[in-house]
Amino acid sequence: MADSLRGGSPVSNTNVKSRSKLAADRFRNPDDDPKGPYIQCALTAPGTTSPLRFEWRGQLPPNGRVWRFSRENMDRLEAEGRIVWSRHGALPRLKRYLAEVSPQQQDEDAPAPYGPGYGEFILRKTMREIAKWIAKFPDGLMELEWPELERVLREVFEGLGFVTRLTPLAQDGGFDLELSCAKDGKPITFLVEIKHWTPPSRPGRRILKSFFDVVVKNSATAGLLLSSSGFSSDAIAGRTEVERQRVRLGDHSKIVTLCQYYVQREAGLWVETTPLPDLLFGDTI
Repeated sequence: MADSLRGGSPVSNTNVKSRSKLAADRFRNPDDDPKGPYIQCALTAPGTTSPLRFEWRGQLPPNGRVWRFSRENMDRLEAEGRIVWSRHGALPRLKRYLAEVSPQQQDEDAPAPYGPGYGEFILRKTMREIAKWIAKFPDGLMELEWPELERVLREVFEGLGFVTRLTPLAQDGGFDLELSCAKDGKPITFLVEIKHWTPPSRPGRRILKSFFDVVVKNSATAGLLLSSSGFSSDAIAGRTEVERQRVRLGDHSKIVTLCQYYVQREAGLWVETTPLPDLLFGDTI
C-alpha cells in the first residue's frame, strides 16, 4: 500500500518491464562475440565547434557532428574490441553489451516510461517493425501514409549503417532524409526525397528537376528519388546526363529491397560486401 501511495504501483513496474523488453529485443550477437549480445551505438553526436571534432583513423565526423569520446578514449575502446569497423563506407560504431547495462539503460535512446521522449522511442521501435513487415509483405507498403514511410526508411538507412537526419515535415527544404557515410576516410552526404502517391499518379519531370536543384544547392554527393508508384515517362526519358549522375530513381521494388537488406542485417544474415553508396544506388535508374 505504501508503494502505491508513493506512486510505485504495480502498473509502473509493468511499464518498466515492458520498456526493458522492447529495448532488449534490439540486442544481437551476429559475430558470436564472447561478451554476448550487443547493439551498435553511434560514435558521433550533434555538435560543430568542439575539441571532439578531430580526424581519427582517417575519418572525420559528418558536418554538424562530433565524436562522443576523446581521442584517448577512442583508442582505448578500439583496443578493447568495442569499435565496429565497416569496410564499405559506414562510420565506425560502438558495441554496447546487454550484460553490462541495467534494464533502464538497454537502449541508448530509451527514456523513462511515459516520460519525455518515450513516444518517439516507441514510434521508432514501431517503424522498425513495419520495415520488417514490408520486407515480408511488399504490398503492405501501399497501406502506409507518406509520413510513416519517411520514418520507416529512416530506420532502414540507419540500420544499414548510414548516419541519418529526418527533416521536419513542413520545412524539409526539398528533401526528406540526409544520409552520411564515409568514402576513403572522408564523410560524404546523400539526399533522399520520397514520393508516396496513389497510383496512377507518378512524379514527372518537374519533380525530378526540382530535386536535382536541391541536391546541387546543398552540395550533396548525389540524391535518390524514391517513388512507390513509379515515375512518368517524361521523368525517365527526359533526364540529362548530369541529372542522371547526380540523381537516381528508385521505385516500389527498390524500397522493398532496402527493407529486405535491413532485415537481413538485423538478423545477422547479411555479410557486408557492398560499399554503402553502391547499396544505396543499386537497382536504380
